[in-house]
Amino acid sequence: YVDANTKVTVEEKGKQRESDLLSAGWRDLTGICLRAALAEAMYPAAERERPPLILDDPFTNLDDEKIGGAMHFLEEMGKSFQILYFTCSRTRA
Repeated sequence: YVDANTKVTVEEKGKQRESDLLSAGWRDLTGICLRAALAEAMYPAAERERPPLILDDPFTNLDDEKIGGAMHFLEEMGKSFQILYFTCSRTRA
């Protein structure tokens, strides 16, 4: 869940948990999803031009298991937004 201050909590076993309790990789994923959702809400596709999204190595904390899904997410976002993706890792390119 996201509150009015963009604080993210995750439901686990019937309770809302602080996202600070998640691993660094999960925090990275929730952060990029939150930013993508904000961009979608602020710039609806039907109303106007959308700005480019600039990402500076957003997945440095992801393990190999999650990177495939993250890259697929970027591919899907790339259908609606121009994405400038910077990374210094060959495995994340």
